[in-house]
Amino acid sequence: MKILYAFFGVALAALAFFGATPATAQNFNDAVQGYVWADQPSSGNYTPSLTFSYNASGGGLEIDSPSEGTYEVTFFGLGPVADGGNVQVTAYIGDPAHCSILDWGSTGPDLLINLLCYDPAGALVDTRYDVLFTSTAGGISGMAYAWANDSGSASYTPNSLYSYNGGGGSITATRSGVGQYTMTFDGIAGASGGHYQVSVYGSGSTFCSVDGWVAETVFIDCFDAAGSPADVQYTILYVETTDAVDGLGYAWADDEASASYSPDAFYAYNSKGGGITATRSSAGEYRMTFSDLGGAGVGGHVQVSSYGGSSVHCTTDGWGSGAPDFGVGVFCFDDTGAFVDSPYNILVVWPERIAVANEPGAELPRTLELHAAYPNPFNPSTTLRYDLAEAGNVRIVVYDALGREVAELINQQQAAGSHEISFDAEG
Repeated sequence: MKILYAFFGVALAALAFFGATPATAQNFNDAVQGYVWADQPSSGNYTPSLTFSYNASGGGLEIDSPSEGTYEVTFFGLGPVADGGNVQVTAYIGDPAHCSILDWGSTGPDLLINLLCYDPAGALVDTRYDVLFTSTAGGISGMAYAWANDSGSASYTPNSLYSYNGGGGSITATRSGVGQYTMTFDGIAGASGGHYQVSVYGSGSTFCSVDGWVAETVFIDCFDAAGSPADVQYTILYVETTDAVDGLGYAWADDEASASYSPDAFYAYNSKGGGITATRSSAGEYRMTFSDLGGAGVGGHVQVSSYGGSSVHCTTDGWGSGAPDFGVGVFCFDDTGAFVDSPYNILVVWPERIAVANEPGAELPRTLELHAAYPNPFNPSTTLRYDLAEAGNVRIVVYDALGREVAELINQQQAAGSHEISFDAEG
């Protein structure tokens, strides 16, 4: 173990590096392996914004579009965890488009996710989107996911490679009618209502919505481009936490006609402990604000799923960290592409407030180093930068002038590279 120290103000930060000792996953953020905001829909090849992207391996990202509405997203270095896990995708800003997952998996040392995006008529179309990849080998109780890979079967156990149940029980997928499904994660029900996201898997212009959940079972409805029920494959992600998981928020927006309200706290979470406010500006146009979550800085990632048994799909309409709050716009459309009021589920992901600073192809640090905090002095927050020459478990702790522990900023496995993390003296 190596320990480095950095002074700032009247405090001391200590970085402990434990080498390549595997870390046990503790919460949902440990399962977030990568996400990306794809903001150049007509570009044949580009590197997405690093501010709104994350790769747990420390590698770069690349997006290719071989044809209209067809995308290949590569996370360099994520190959070791790519065979399995879960993918969610949401169309982004303005367009009434919807996207589906064609497939994903390892290609050499990298993770490759293939996506298709469609307009309301069912034709492939270029659009912006957000994609999230999560994967865990275990240890996270408040999480579950599955790939429902048999759309016509009355009852089956989903492919175990692409499934996880933090409750430790079985996973069962059922079909009660055309496009009507349930997924049961035995033992997953926690102290709060939790949160679900759903995405379509496979080719063809279809979309799915969450139609409610009770304890361990979630109900899913799927539709074709004309708004008729349709049998499709889908991926489902469940998140539930009562712990202090930094950089995480979710909510169920259940009152689609109200101008302003607070979502049901049983189905909502804000890692900063602040309030959550849902607003409506006009038909199908919404905003969800997580108070104090904006202090994490610029960046982050959002997924949204429509809720209810109608043929509606929702997209993100941009988000921003207007200190101290984090606001997300949401648009909802019917199957013709017209704005329509609808309930929805929204998930905000910000893994440990960490930004991997390495550009694709950049040389990795040669030494272990903890840099001086900036700004210094500060009020009330500052940023610590540190370099890892190799992957390993990292723990950063802040002490006051008397040597008392003030805060633990991170304690987890990290890839080699340059990293940064913020410290807020007000908690």
